[in-house]
Amino acid sequence: LALEDGRIFRGESYGAKRECFGEVVFNTALTGYQEIFTDPSYAGQIVVLTYPQIGNYGANDAEKALEVWRSDEVIDDIYNAIFRELVTYMMEDPRSITPCTHLLFVAKNMERIGDHATNIAEIVYYAVVGQALTEKRPKGDNSAFAVVRPPVA
Repeated sequence: LALEDGRIFRGESYGAKRECFGEVVFNTALTGYQEIFTDPSYAGQIVVLTYPQIGNYGANDAEKALEVWRSDEVIDDIYNAIFRELVTYMMEDPRSITPCTHLLFVAKNMERIGDHATNIAEIVYYAVVGQALTEKRPKGDNSAFAVVRPPVA
């Protein structure tokens, strides 16, 4: 998937091996991948599965777990970009505050799904290798650590 800003996201294609195009849609299902891949209503769409760890948990693949673990920063960066863009819209047009606020909640929930997948990746890695990851967890969103202080009078 190549975006206008030059970022490229690689994935695995299922079905015919050829260049394709379509609307990008997200599916947050925890199960039912077979149904998703065979559902004709997804024709013309590129389905992004936001919970890649389901198949990995039983596969005992430490490398795949590391790949998911390292991708958390990318998800955080996408969330931050969406956040900044929506706040800009809200500042430019107050009528957009309500719909943009709803979209912010959706984006944050998607970011949290990424965090949960990262947690599962750590568990899978530990189960396969027998030791915890020693690297610092990649994090693109540090808003949870922001300190807000009242103005000094």
